[in-house]
Amino acid sequence: MRLVNWYWDGILGKLIDLLDEQFKIKVGEGTPTLAFKIGVSALGLFLLVEIYFRIRDAIQQYLDSKKKFVDVTLIEDVQSLHIDTIDAVKHPDLVIKPLIKQKKYARVAAIYASINQPKEAAKFFKKAGDLKSAADNLALAGQTAQAAKLLMKHGDHLTAARFFEEVGDHANAAKAHQLSGQHAKAALANARAGNQAGAVAVFAEYFENTQDPPQKQIEMADACYAALQGELGETIDIDARKPLFAEVAKRFMQAGRTHLAAECFQQAGDLYRAAHACLLLKRPEQAAELLQQMDPAQPDFAASRPMLARSYYDLQNYTQCATTLAPLIQGKAPAPANLDLFYLLALTLEQQGKIDLAIKTLNALRAVNPQYGDLNKRIPALQARLQK
Repeated sequence: MRLVNWYWDGILGKLIDLLDEQFKIKVGEGTPTLAFKIGVSALGLFLLVEIYFRIRDAIQQYLDSKKKFVDVTLIEDVQSLHIDTIDAVKHPDLVIKPLIKQKKYARVAAIYASINQPKEAAKFFKKAGDLKSAADNLALAGQTAQAAKLLMKHGDHLTAARFFEEVGDHANAAKAHQLSGQHAKAALANARAGNQAGAVAVFAEYFENTQDPPQKQIEMADACYAALQGELGETIDIDARKPLFAEVAKRFMQAGRTHLAAECFQQAGDLYRAAHACLLLKRPEQAAELLQQMDPAQPDFAASRPMLARSYYDLQNYTQCATTLAPLIQGKAPAPANLDLFYLLALTLEQQGKIDLAIKTLNALRAVNPQYGDLNKRIPALQARLQK
């Protein structure tokens, strides 16, 4: 009761006097004083309750955060492993044998790894089904080939390939590289293993069966080209290289890299397509040189003769152009399939000064297709030249 009076009359009374003295605020007697004291008490109680809840929430958040970062089981495991490791150094059988009986192979492996016995660690990691850790410990033990084989089972083909290469097992390195999608390295590994057919087959199989988008195929063509220009090209013979150069050249043409396509078609022995690429590059002299080397028995020989004639025309060798065209149109009349040949003949005749024959050839063309090329302009222009 004394405490209540101390608060009600003492603390609140002094607060009323303070307001009167310092701020000239008079609360008044009777009911106003009672209302003031009840209001201040209610406000104070509200603040105390609010402070309580805030402190409680802060403490709870702190405890929750500690739970997130502290796993008692993990601490116990680490402490236990540390103790086991110390004991294992002094008395290995006493510590490890009971764990083996309990089939706690992962724990046994971890203890062996911690006391620098990687070979034993690898054995028990393997029993525990942890092939990656088993392979890592085999590598530490100097058993790199066995480590690579385990990594193949684990699916880490990239690391397996590196391990196989370290021990000189190029055949298995090739398999691992191919499984990891490293086709250029797989081909090179096959070549190092003396497997020329396998080296070629890696790229050939990719180019034949690929469903990759064009950009990915171009990247593979670049990889194949680089390999052929390097160690792979030095290892496999010329005939084995030709099919790969042909596939690479096709991708380079599709990508508009005509200069590389021309080189690769030539390396592939495809003189016809190499010459076509040269004409696109405005290299008629090189195109003519390639086409002259073609054997009449080659499948594209007939198709190459008009191209050879065009090369001679671009070189302003009109006599050779006319000579090349002659057997192609001899005894034939202009038709939709050969209008280009007759038009090239007309241009050649014009350049040789045989204007009347050029007009005659162009008129024969116009009879078949009045809208072909620039006939309606060229014929009147040539006729005007005859009248001068």
